[in-house]
Amino acid sequence: KRDQGLHIAHENVMLTSGGSQGIELVFDLFVDPGDIVIAEAPTWMGFIDAMNNVGGKLITVPLDEHGTDTVALEQELKRLAGEGIKPKFIYIISNFQNPSGISTTVERRQRIAELAAEYGVLVLEDDAYHDLRFSGERIPSIYSLDNAGYTIYLGTLSKIMGAGMRIGWLVAPERVIRRLAQLKFDGGSNIFGSFVAAEWIPDHLDDHIDGLKEIY
Repeated sequence: KRDQGLHIAHENVMLTSGGSQGIELVFDLFVDPGDIVIAEAPTWMGFIDAMNNVGGKLITVPLDEHGTDTVALEQELKRLAGEGIKPKFIYIISNFQNPSGISTTVERRQRIAELAAEYGVLVLEDDAYHDLRFSGERIPSIYSLDNAGYTIYLGTLSKIMGAGMRIGWLVAPERVIRRLAQLKFDGGSNIFGSFVAAEWIPDHLDDHIDGLKEIY
């Protein structure tokens, strides 16, 4: 709530073994072989690997200096709708996009949320780098701008606490979290590490992030 502007309840959150498991669970729930997903070009190679593992088909939209090209996204959604095809979701790395480093503007984030609702397509917002802003104001997440409930939000401690701290989280409507939980049968994500993180975060995380930003 303080940093990402997310107003959520316990039933809207699922802990995962890093952000990558969150992406894998979303693929497992929504994507069958041959299903289409949309992502920015270029995008994180781990996402492409996860998509290939389930046999999904990737369609890309370009980036510019303002982030995701929402005009191109709308054109692609319209083209697919004309062919009777609904993509399973749109994958957006909203802050400091990997690998481009670009952050999508708030105006375009709002447009992404509008297009998701208009075409009935989910958005998977990967916000792994949100806290590593060197300067400027935080930009509201797509999730916080989405009044229709089409966005799934993904975060992780792996970038802000330590790369080996494999703890991430998915934020989504309760009905989606319940379905994802049925696919997650690992007995709990890094339970010992979660206790460590819970003790350490309140007094140390902010200073640690400031140190990371200086190093970067």
